[in-house]
Amino acid sequence: MDIKPDLGKDQFFLTDKVVIKKVVGFAELTKNEAREMIVKSGIKKDLLEKHTNNSEIYDLVRERFNGI
Repeated sequence: MDIKPDLGKDQFFLTDKVVIKKVVGFAELTKNEAREMIVKSGIKKDLLEKHTNNSEIYDLVRERFNGI
């Protein structure tokens, strides 16, 4: 994973990759990496499976880690 410069508080890219600043220092995560992080963080898998749209998955990641 490439480390990106600090682009400002709560900066996220909701494209094919997501940036999670406070967890992994602006590393770009693929959709599968984001899914894995969500599952490991304790979000129930059945909830995750309901969110098949990329942006919804990234919104879950952002919601989960935004306050860290």
